[in-house]
Amino acid sequence: MTSPPSPKTTRVSVPVTPEVLAKFQRFSEVSGLSLGKSMGDWLRDTATALDAMTDILETHKRAPAEAIVQLQSLSASLQNVTDDAIKGMKKPRREGPPLAGECRAADLFRAASAELPRLVIRGGKSNESSKGKRA
Repeated sequence: MTSPPSPKTTRVSVPVTPEVLAKFQRFSEVSGLSLGKSMGDWLRDTATALDAMTDILETHKRAPAEAIVQLQSLSASLQNVTDDAIKGMKKPRREGPPLAGECRAADLFRAASAELPRLVIRGGKSNESSKGKRA
C-alpha cells in the first residue's frame, strides 16, 4: 500500500496582533486575494530572506564578528542600490523604451537585486526565487 501524495501547501495557525491582521486584511482587499492566500504568498516571497537571516544568525553563534561584517556588507549594498535607484529617478523621464546605456529605477533595482541576498525586514517584499538563484 502506498501513502497518499503530500499536499503542496500545509495549513498552520499563526497568532498575529490585531494591527498585523488589519494590515493583511487591507493588503488582501487591495490585491484581490483571500486573507490566507495573501499571508501565504507574503511568507513564500520572504522565505529567501528568512534563509539569509538564518544563515547570519548561525554565523553569529559561531563567529559573532563575522556576522557583524556580513550585516555591514549587506547594509552597504542596500545603501548602494538605494542611491542608484534615487539617482535613476531624478533623471528626466522620456517616453518609450530605454535607450542603450539608459535605465530606469525599476531596471536599477532589478539589476542590483540580482547581486544581493533577499533580505526583507518588517514590511519589505521580495520576488519569488529559489535559494541561491536570482531572477
